[in-house]
Amino acid sequence: ETEKMLDERQKQHKENDEQGPETEFEYWRTRMAQFNNIVEQLKNPLARIVTGVLVTAKSKVLKRWRTCDNGITDALNEAKDNVKYLSTLERFTQPLYSGKPEEIIESLPSLMNNVKMMLTIARYYSTQEHMTTLFVKITNQMIKTCK
Repeated sequence: ETEKMLDERQKQHKENDEQGPETEFEYWRTRMAQFNNIVEQLKNPLARIVTGVLVTAKSKVLKRWRTCDNGITDALNEAKDNVKYLSTLERFTQPLYSGKPEEIIESLPSLMNNVKMMLTIARYYSTQEHMTTLFVKITNQMIKTCK
């Protein structure tokens, strides 16, 4: 189950024409909560005992376990970082949901400046894939609101 969640990180989550940027924010919040939950479970004393037994027994499963554990840590760090940067956009995307076309136009420079900042400094989100997803969702919501 955890390995499937890790594999999902490599896949682009699906878009549809109805999704706005709020779905991107929610996706990363949910992902962060899921991986936080897994990390908390792994801190459980019983989980530590099992890991200790694998180490002591020099189990062949240990290499796979360490790969998975590292993947969990990476996925949690990615989700936390993405939530941190995406949360800075939320107030700038609100007019996309409730504003008139004039208000949307007025909010775009601030929104684009914050997206540019993310592109410059975000460790994980500054990829073409993530930025494309975000721009598609921003555009989708602008079209939906202006219809």
